[in-house]
Amino acid sequence: MKILTMPNVISQLASAHNGDLQEYRLDLSSDWDSDSFRYFPASAILTARASALTPDLITLMCQSKAFVDLDIQDYRRFPNIVPPSRLILSMHLASFDEDRISDFLALQISARYCKIVFHCKHFSEILKTHRMIQDSKRDNVIFNVMGRWSILQRALCEDFGSIGYYAAHSEILVEGQAADSDISPIRLRPRDRHTKLFAIVGDSKVNSSLSLKRYNRYFEASDTNAIFLPIPAQDVDELLLALRFLHQSFSPGGLVITSPFKKILAEYFNSELSAINSVRFDHGSLPDNHYHSDLELYVACANTDLDALDQSMKGLSIGTHDTIAIYGSGACAEIFARHLIAKGYTQLWIFARNPRKSYLLNLKLKLDPFPKRDRYKLLINASFTGQNGHYFHECHFPFESLIDLPYNADGWPCSQCMRAISDGIPFVDGQLFWLYQFVAQRRFLTSQSSDC
Repeated sequence: MKILTMPNVISQLASAHNGDLQEYRLDLSSDWDSDSFRYFPASAILTARASALTPDLITLMCQSKAFVDLDIQDYRRFPNIVPPSRLILSMHLASFDEDRISDFLALQISARYCKIVFHCKHFSEILKTHRMIQDSKRDNVIFNVMGRWSILQRALCEDFGSIGYYAAHSEILVEGQAADSDISPIRLRPRDRHTKLFAIVGDSKVNSSLSLKRYNRYFEASDTNAIFLPIPAQDVDELLLALRFLHQSFSPGGLVITSPFKKILAEYFNSELSAINSVRFDHGSLPDNHYHSDLELYVACANTDLDALDQSMKGLSIGTHDTIAIYGSGACAEIFARHLIAKGYTQLWIFARNPRKSYLLNLKLKLDPFPKRDRYKLLINASFTGQNGHYFHECHFPFESLIDLPYNADGWPCSQCMRAISDGIPFVDGQLFWLYQFVAQRRFLTSQSSDC
């Protein structure tokens, strides 16, 4: 069951919607009056919080055909006013509270639905709430979390004991909420135990990754029984907790890995590469995989950023004797440098915002940390610098071509690409680089799967 949260009342009432129910936050909109209530259909949910909920307003809400959502605190102010068949009894918490959730589930108050919402700090809180819902034997619970886990938890709400999920229709009304445009691509296809699970792993940025929509649309278009999810873990332990739970419901497919996990997971999966961005899970031995006893699966590791780097440099006609400056001191910068050194590139230099880290990385790779060059054939930005309006201050030298890894979700060029456009310099921007690696990565992740 999908419940769309509407930012407006009058304009949205006249529009068609693809949600089973539509929630109208009367306390967050002002385009309604007492006459509006006769237009709310039986699929509407009306709600107002705390001081905005007055006796007159709740009377108007009850006179409509709509459901009425009352927080447990507001219900205690206005008990037995809303008919149980139209009551959504809810509890909203700033953070996970096991005792309060348990007490709420034990309440003997008749309601059509019981709703639990809290800001989730760790995946284990979702699992604990799921177990409490199971133990309560309730079959009318709507359970949603706010924050970095909101997209995954709402997209798979049924796997966590919830009969539905809330999604913002056109704009986020409350911080930590999930948008319908983010959840719907994940729920395009029906799921079963044979559905292959692919996921992007990283910090909270994975929730806005291009991979989410691209992979799920690819699976839909190719009629592939697979799903692609975001796993915004804080560390490897939280990642493995989520992964093991998900593998109970899905067939293991693979992982797309982003910062800060590229080096950590290369070690965990026993990869020969110093940093990886792709892991494929197999059920049998193949020439490119090895057995991982912890997960009890065969795994194959790759870094398709290197494929994208090769394709980008070929398009820019960069030769092995051209001068190349790499900006960044993390896993991406290091594996790029190692890759280029192995391919015979000799004129490399690494620089970064932290001079000490880049100095040590140059020494580690036996590169000159203080090269006497006044310009470079190619600048590679292997960092997030330049994204979301942040200016790239460290590059003071001229360059003749650019590979810029960051990209903005709205498609607007990052700062170094803006400089390249202004100076007429050929470049590969973050979205094109991402597309290069996506094609290679998709081929790698789905190459050994009979379903994909």
